[in-house]
This record gives sequence, structure tokens and C-alpha cells, in this order.
Amino acid sequence: MALFVLILEQYLFFLLKPTINRAFIASPGYSNPDMDNTKHIEKVGKNLHIYWFNNNTYYHLHSLTNVSALSHLMDKGRKWATTIIDRGGFYHHQLFLSKTILDNAIPLPLSETQLVEFIRWLGLQPSITSSFCVEVTDVTTNTKSYFKSAASAAKHIGCDIGSISVNRTKPLKDKYLFNYIDVVEYVKHTQVPPFEYLKVKLFY
Repeated sequence: MALFVLILEQYLFFLLKPTINRAFIASPGYSNPDMDNTKHIEKVGKNLHIYWFNNNTYYHLHSLTNVSALSHLMDKGRKWATTIIDRGGFYHHQLFLSKTILDNAIPLPLSETQLVEFIRWLGLQPSITSSFCVEVTDVTTNTKSYFKSAASAAKHIGCDIGSISVNRTKPLKDKYLFNYIDVVEYVKHTQVPPFEYLKVKLFY
């Protein structure tokens, strides 16, 4: 193929007699197909492995040929998935994107349609900006409720935010005790995916 291009270029020199070329002898340009292919693969060909992080366990949902493939699948900007990876790999505390395989992950294969449905559902969940969340125990019924901040817990109970404390020995209003939890624990209880293909793995 390279020889054909070289001959064609020389033929065009004789036929067209260009006046802007400094040389009229066709010469092959430097090309290393193996190196070019390697660089291309390094740029776009790294597999993307997609995991669901639930109850301190990673479930392997799907793999794609490269990172941008997920952005395209989700109809997002080209760098959408890359930005998630650059920020630690987590999307809404449940989806984890990685260019490497996690050895301890449990296989839970989803189709592309299921994957898109799950990720779109995650994108609709409220963002959590608090550094910690609040678990409220109703000692009269021994039930627990979860709030994304002390302010939201106080609003729900109808008390001053200063009353939300984990150091209480006496329940607030003879009813409520509090515990601070991290965001992942909060999400586990309040943002449960409503899909049958994931429900089989929900163990608390």
C-alpha cells in the first residue's frame, strides 16, 4: 500500500507539475503503524469496568471498550465519564468506574439497557453535600429514620438544630436518639435502586 501511494504521488508530480513543491521526487514519509496503533489504543482503548458499590461490596455490572463509550451510551458529553474517574471514580456514591479490574468484585452482569436505566435513575437522586448524615432512632417504636443533614433531621422532628447531638443520654422529647453516619451508609438506606436485577443483592 505504501509503495502504491509513493508511485501515485510521483505520477501526480509529472502530471500536474506543481510550482510550490521544493522537490519533485516523491519520498515516503515516516510511519510506524505498530507505534501509531499502540498510541491510539493507549488513548482510547483502555477498557472501562463499571461497578455497583453496595453494602461495602463491589458488583461488576458491565465493561466497555473505552471510557468515552460510556459517555456516548449515556448521551453525555465526551468527557463525562472521564471527569467522574478524575474525581475518584464514584457517581452518586453507588456507581464506580475503573480502568482496572477489581479482583474482589462479585459478577452481576447487566445489559446495556439495564445499565443505562440504573445510571439514569442514579442521576435523579438528590445530591448530598453534607460531610455526615444523621440516623434518628425512635425509642418508642425502635425504628430508624435517615436524614442527609442535622438541619433536615431537626426540621423533621420540629426542634432546634442544636438539639441534634450524639451525646444525649436522655432521648429528645422522650423519643429520639441520634447517631452520625457517613454518606455511603445514608445512601444505602435511602436510595435503594427499584430494579429487580439489583434487588437480589440487597443484604443489610
